[in-house]
Amino acid sequence: MVMERIWRMVTTAPRAALEQQLSPTDLQSLLLDVVRTRAGRVTPARVLRRWREDRLVRPASQDPRVLVKVEARLWEMLPGSFVGVELSPVAPLGTCSAVATVNQNRVVSTVRGSEVVADPTNALAVEAARRRADGARWDRVDVAACHRVLRTQAFDAPGLAAHFKLFALVSSARDAGSCATEAQMLTDHLRYWSRVLAEFVPTRRPRLVFTVFDSPTLAERFADVIAPTVTAELSEVDLVADRGRTQGAGYYTHAAIGLRAQHGGEEIDLGDGGTTTWTAALLGNAKERCVVSCAATERLAMLSCCHKTGHPLLPALGLRSAGGLNGAIGLPQGSSNSICLRPRHWRGHCGSRYRPAARGGPTSASMLADTQLLRRPRLLICQRPHRTCQMAPDRSSSEPAT
Repeated sequence: MVMERIWRMVTTAPRAALEQQLSPTDLQSLLLDVVRTRAGRVTPARVLRRWREDRLVRPASQDPRVLVKVEARLWEMLPGSFVGVELSPVAPLGTCSAVATVNQNRVVSTVRGSEVVADPTNALAVEAARRRADGARWDRVDVAACHRVLRTQAFDAPGLAAHFKLFALVSSARDAGSCATEAQMLTDHLRYWSRVLAEFVPTRRPRLVFTVFDSPTLAERFADVIAPTVTAELSEVDLVADRGRTQGAGYYTHAAIGLRAQHGGEEIDLGDGGTTTWTAALLGNAKERCVVSCAATERLAMLSCCHKTGHPLLPALGLRSAGGLNGAIGLPQGSSNSICLRPRHWRGHCGSRYRPAARGGPTSASMLADTQLLRRPRLLICQRPHRTCQMAPDRSSSEPAT
């Protein structure tokens, strides 16, 4: 009887009923009825055909065992002030379009009044606003998540997929005046991403770019607070002002940041971020300040100069020689990779004076398994033009992660 009533409303004035007249509950019931009928006519052969043809459902090309190690290290490096959040695969309908003014056509909407998460920073901003409203109104909120997102827009460039993993940070606090709040949150985000770039892509000319759109005060804070603080910690990563950037203006309000690295003579975009008004809009308070940033973990894994993998995973990664890992992580065949044995208490990156104990070939894994001389031995895979591999003390073995 309920469905008959709903169908009568749709039959009389279909568009008005679907867009305005049906209550959310009735609309959901109607859509579920349609989907149930259509699903009943689907055959296994059609499922397989869709699996092959639909870019939204195809599995990712990245080996998850490589990716999970990158993400684990990102969590280890994250400052303790950030709270980890495991987001739901779906968010309320309109999260992207209402919070970040993104076209709803780029989002996979469901029949139950929700949408597949297309950007974890939007969802994290909602969570930060909830925490601020539930008792942290006078305290800064820092949240982080690693999430696979799904977007419907078609990409023409090679190597781009409809779904991918993003490691995202969101900070929210009350305005303290003179852009001091935004400057502190931007500094914390940039310091974290600077350490990430220095560890994962030290030989790929990593740099952070910073753009101020329409805030002279924030431009002053960049010159006298943000840049000196970020650059004092690490010299491997440049922090440069990009005054010509227009991308993201409007999406980000007063400032935007970018994570960049070089590969094959081209600059690769690893991540993005900036200041937003999202928590201010969610809480209805113009004094709220919000900074978001994120990085694509699959791109980090692909471009990473050094990958640490345990020897039981080598067959699954296809690692039979120095070039075997290239296909697994997306590096071009023929790259000058080599394999080095190293003890647990060493962390390495390319270009050093330390000569590894063993290099290359299918015997490295067995040597690593048999040796009793190394403490918790691991393999280190480096891409470099030199015959030596730099080794620096691994702080994770003796010092707490930053």
